[in-house]
Amino acid sequence: MTSAAAAMTRTYGRMRAAAGAAEAGAVGAAPPAGGAGGRVWLSIAPYKPTKQLDVNWPMMGGMMAPRDSAATRRKLLEAGRAEFAEHGIAGGRIDRIAESAGVNKERVYGHFGSKEKLFQTVLEAVKAEHAATLPTPDEDVGEWVGRLFDSHAANRTMVRLMMWEALYFEDRPLPDDTARADVYASKVLALARSAGVEPDSAAAMTLLCLLGLGTWPFAMPQMARLVIGPRALTPAGRAELRAHIVAMANAAAAGAVGARGAAGAAEAPGASAAAGASATEDGTPDSNESVGR
Repeated sequence: MTSAAAAMTRTYGRMRAAAGAAEAGAVGAAPPAGGAGGRVWLSIAPYKPTKQLDVNWPMMGGMMAPRDSAATRRKLLEAGRAEFAEHGIAGGRIDRIAESAGVNKERVYGHFGSKEKLFQTVLEAVKAEHAATLPTPDEDVGEWVGRLFDSHAANRTMVRLMMWEALYFEDRPLPDDTARADVYASKVLALARSAGVEPDSAAAMTLLCLLGLGTWPFAMPQMARLVIGPRALTPAGRAELRAHIVAMANAAAAGAVGARGAAGAAEAPGASAAAGASATEDGTPDSNESVGR
């Protein structure tokens, strides 16, 4: 064995011995610098990781991603609300929404699938907030419309989103048509119960008119200003308009019930015959006598 090979063997032996001593916890003071014969002593300690990897991070697209899914979704919904209220579905831009949320635009598609689905999710969130502020129509019809008026006065986002939705879909079915129709059906039922009538198409048309009373001044604020005057846009003018709308809603609901009662009486069996008999008895000529003359 050459002297160089012997030196390497001795050095390797010392390295193994130092590592074994460290593992046993027997490493003492460091050897003197330079060592015997000018050699450098190596003290090798076993590897200990300095940071525990978070193995609970979710996998997204085959890559590790931090647990920020809920926070990212919330930011995207907030950014989408502002973007769609301003530009609608067709004019809304995914890249602007992603930039506003501070994420890559692929995250938008990862969370929602499409721009239309993001819009529908935004609208559903806004509607849920809106519904939480309202009673049901069976509590007090006029006050229900007044509360509807107040909700739109405080936040026009829902009106704007629904107007954009109307422009985009027109009369085509909505992605959540059935679920939303069921919500309105429950309101028709509540209104009919309050009025003591059947929850039929007439009750549904009454609800539609009542919704219009509470919504139209904010859907068309320029029309409110042109018809009523600038006062309509002031706090005092708005309070006056609200009181008028509440009174009108109560009158409309009562009128709808009265009209149904009158129609029912007119359709009752024998009603026409009774009316004709009473007219003949008091001396008023019946239709045959009129024609004869």
